Amino acid sequence: MKRRSLLISAPALLTGCATAQSRPDNAALVKRVTDTELAFAKTMADRDHAAFASFLADETVFLMGGKPQRGKRSVADYWKRFYTEPKAKVVEIAGVGHAPTLLNPYQIDIVRAFLLQGEPP
Repeated sequence: MKRRSLLISAPALLTGCATAQSRPDNAALVKRVTDTELAFAKTMADRDHAAFASFLADETVFLMGGKPQRGKRSVADYWKRFYTEPKAKVVEIAGVGHAPTLLNPYQIDIVRAFLLQGEPP
């Protein structure tokens, strides 16, 4: 009798697991990532190092050259110089989070002009 009641209960348990939570739609996820990236980038425009550091996880690893920076404090300390030195010229490209998302010639020309020390088109 105990075996039979266990078999009858199993489908009820599995049904409960399958309907536990709905997932957010793709547009909501894209907006969330975009808003986070824009807020992160704004820390540089505002020269707000404390806000920059608030985006870093305790386990942050920043890879650069031969020696990676490990941990929130190490990465924040390394990046502090970018927040305290003279303000850099900022050029915003709508809809682009960072270089890997540059998709059209106009966006690439802005980066090329910067690298050649010219003005953006």
